[in-house]
Amino acid sequence: MTVKLTTRTLTLVAVGLMLAAPAMAQNSQDNGTWAGGFTDAMAEIPAMTVPAVTLDFDLIPQGATTVAAIQAAFPGSGITNITFATCTGSGPGVYDTVPSGRALAANPDFSLGLYLVDPNGDFGCSDDITITFGTPITEFGSHVADYGGPLTYTVFDGAANVGTIDLDAAALRYAESTVPFDSLVISTFPGNPGGNYVFPTLVFPEVVAQPTPTPTPTEEAIPTLGNSGIVLLIILIAGIGLVVMRRFF
Repeated sequence: MTVKLTTRTLTLVAVGLMLAAPAMAQNSQDNGTWAGGFTDAMAEIPAMTVPAVTLDFDLIPQGATTVAAIQAAFPGSGITNITFATCTGSGPGVYDTVPSGRALAANPDFSLGLYLVDPNGDFGCSDDITITFGTPITEFGSHVADYGGPLTYTVFDGAANVGTIDLDAAALRYAESTVPFDSLVISTFPGNPGGNYVFPTLVFPEVVAQPTPTPTPTEEAIPTLGNSGIVLLIILIAGIGLVVMRRFF
């Protein structure tokens, strides 16, 4: 039996392949993403398990500061933003309980701006602090001072709540998540409101900038075909086949 392939049939096949290619590629991407839903992915660990950047705020001048200044002082920290939230408890505090060097806090001028306070200095009140990252991470370290109870650490992947853990203050504590996250919210513990706390030290995984790969001469000489290129190649081969069939059959 001889099967005759018409130009219309080959064209329909080629168009079908062209339409299906993006969908197949998207399905491949979707299979590699996390759909969310984790709420208990957090656990305390004794130390960081990956290369990390320690934010020692003694390295930045005392007084009002900015995210840009922190980024410049600690390259590789991956931080994109730091914000304090409004205080609903007590007013400004004095950094005099278990001081441990210069610390990050809310500005004592009630602006909720970033401020670096020295021991026995005044600092502002804030219910929570949100730290966002340009690259998802899975671990962090936090040292809280001038606060009499644990703090609640909640991590998010976009808008999805990945997990929550309570960590004691007055010492450097570490925690990890089984799911990567791109923002961290540190909040006052419900049983001990007030918002008077500072951060002498924060620790985050080191983010190393990846260099742009340089194509080798072989890669430049042999270009790759995308989905559209493959479809065009199929159409070309089909066209050649039609010419041969018409000539000999």
